[in-house]
Amino acid sequence: MINSNLTINWPSLHYDQTIRTFICFTKRLQLKLIMFNFFKKKSEIEVLQLEYQKLVSEAYKLSHTNRTQSDLKTAEAEAIGKRIEALTKSSTS
Repeated sequence: MINSNLTINWPSLHYDQTIRTFICFTKRLQLKLIMFNFFKKKSEIEVLQLEYQKLVSEAYKLSHTNRTQSDLKTAEAEAIGKRIEALTKSSTS
């Protein structure tokens, strides 16, 4: 005869605890990656790429309010883009 009062023994970790453990692990991993990148010096190309992205973003925002300033930012971004291309070509050859 089968006893209907039997309970199933689940693993000791519940679903919520497993999720919390996974989140803590990923946060620690992200922190380690950030710390590693903190000590890594950026190359000149990476610095110029960040500056280029910043200028393009500013130019886009200004295009809604002040077209003249937007054009100036776009011209600055294009000059930096040309420097990036020149550095890329010189580093590959």
